[in-house]
Amino acid sequence: FRPASWVSLKLAVTQTLSSTTATSCWPGCTRAPTRRDTANAAKANIAAATSARDVLNAQIKVLQAQLKDAQQQVGYSRIVAPVDGRIGRRSVEVGARVQPGQQLVAVVEDKVWVTANFKETQLAGLKRGQEVELAVDALPDEHLVGRVDSFSPASGNQFALLPADNATGNFTKIVQRVPVKIVFDQKDVQRLSGRLVPGMSVVAEIDLRQKADATHTAAR
Repeated sequence: FRPASWVSLKLAVTQTLSSTTATSCWPGCTRAPTRRDTANAAKANIAAATSARDVLNAQIKVLQAQLKDAQQQVGYSRIVAPVDGRIGRRSVEVGARVQPGQQLVAVVEDKVWVTANFKETQLAGLKRGQEVELAVDALPDEHLVGRVDSFSPASGNQFALLPADNATGNFTKIVQRVPVKIVFDQKDVQRLSGRLVPGMSVVAEIDLRQKADATHTAAR
């Protein structure tokens, strides 16, 4: 025969031990990590990696800005001609100091063309693409052929330093000259490289053939 109080005490002790076993372990053992602990650790690692990435990205932007500034500074020490060509005149020497806007060299382009100043009365039959016979005074034995490339948007008088002003009413009609750009055949330019230079005198003749009649318009 056991007292009822003893049975109740034993039951309470058993329940307490069962509850303790479910939430902890005996001394000397280790508790296995739960899924929640693993997830929390992973989140902490992700946050740390994200923070480190942001720091590295900021450092990269700073370094890129420094690199761009350094490249710009290096670019200031190198002067590049705006066109391809040959140096015709040099106004500086090695070691000389230069100022912004100062002319250093005169570059002559490899491309050459003719500016023919035709009379305004001769422009009626001229069109782009027409063949032009060119006679260069410096090359009397060469027969060169070119083509009309473009027409000036105004007469040569309009680009003069002091253009004529007829606002006073004293108008005297004078035949104006209109610059016409004529380009050489590329084969001739390559063949005569170094011999065709700017400033030479050229006579340009264009055949304005209409039906059976043939006339020539010449400009120098």
